Amino acid sequence: KPMMALIHGDIGLQHASMAIYNAYVDRVPVYMIVGNHVDGAERASGVQSMHSGNDLGALVRDYTKWDDQPYSLGAFAESAVRAYKIATTPPRGPVLLVAHNEVQSHPMTGPAPRIPKLVATAPPAGDGAAVAEAARMLVNAERPLILAQRAVHSEEGLKLMVELADTLQA
Repeated sequence: KPMMALIHGDIGLQHASMAIYNAYVDRVPVYMIVGNHVDGAERASGVQSMHSGNDLGALVRDYTKWDDQPYSLGAFAESAVRAYKIATTPPRGPVLLVAHNEVQSHPMTGPAPRIPKLVATAPPAGDGAAVAEAARMLVNAERPLILAQRAVHSEEGLKLMVELADTLQA
């Protein structure tokens, strides 16, 4: 399950950047929401202006799976569900939503936004023929070597990796 982080503007996002990078490298799903005052005509001078930016996602985009800055409640509902799906689909990783003050503080007009149903995405899987060929090559290898690095992300996965190594005498 992803961890959730609520982040205060560009300053908070900058402070969180190393933790976000570590989550990305370790493939940890983190669901992040950062606040922003995007409309210069509405934001107050001082903290609101100094802690805001035009594209907050740019600060961490190189090490997040996905980011979005929806400009309406309906768009936020869709992005929120999409962010969860992306964060939790292997390889897992951090995602970022920018919550604009203007969307939060203005009264809602029209019908309530539709919140899409969350349908889990199946993890990616290799082509059956390619997997069978790789297995054949491993079984026939004289000195098989397994470099797992960060390929295993669960206790069950580690157990299976050890079983594979033992079976192949790797």
